[in-house]
Amino acid sequence: MKMPRAVAFVIFHLLGRVQAFAAMMANRSRAVPRDYRAYDVSKLLRAHRLAQRIKDGEEVLDVGCGNGGLLRDLGLFRVFKRRVGIDIHRPQPPEPAIEMSAYDGETLPFADGSFDSVVFAYFLHYLAREHAVRLLSEGRRVARKNVFVLDDSQPAWTFWYRVRNHLERLRSDILYRALNRDRYRSSGNEGMYLTYSEWVELLQTVPGVIAVEVEPLDRISGLIHHTLIHARLEDGSPGVTKAR
Repeated sequence: MKMPRAVAFVIFHLLGRVQAFAAMMANRSRAVPRDYRAYDVSKLLRAHRLAQRIKDGEEVLDVGCGNGGLLRDLGLFRVFKRRVGIDIHRPQPPEPAIEMSAYDGETLPFADGSFDSVVFAYFLHYLAREHAVRLLSEGRRVARKNVFVLDDSQPAWTFWYRVRNHLERLRSDILYRALNRDRYRSSGNEGMYLTYSEWVELLQTVPGVIAVEVEPLDRISGLIHHTLIHARLEDGSPGVTKAR
């Protein structure tokens, strides 16, 4: 006797639940590390979008790298000659192939043109504008091809986003002052939460930048403010004079 279609679907899904429970029980004592737990799907998709603008064999610097997760994720999509992360405090590298070092928050301790691409991810909005501009100029100095900014941005900030940005700045001030009172200097405002057009205007003032592209990442992120800004540099041009 032919099983009705609706009944077949119900049995199929019920058996699937039992099968999943059996697999879970079978894996309870598994000793193999579960690497997938270290990855976030949204962050992987962001790294993939960034990787599409980078070529295999490049040397990449991530300024304000945190735990180095972005450099690790980029390595899933590109084969790099060198990956370097730098932050106020030297973090532990997430992989042996990733180099980590510390800096003073002002000057990048690398020679002019040391990297193909330099990335600033989700921290410039915490800084005063003058400080952010100095760091971007430093990034331009040590980059040969690209400067990338991953940051919170929108075509225009709505009321609720302005509230969100203000609260994000306040809570960050509390945390970073507690962690690093000697080096952290609050911007005191939300002046570096820039719109798309403001990012283009700012990056076009950096010497050697020949084009700026803005790519909204709203389709791959839970929140619509995630944005990738790409400043293309003059081919083969030397880095600009170090910011003072």
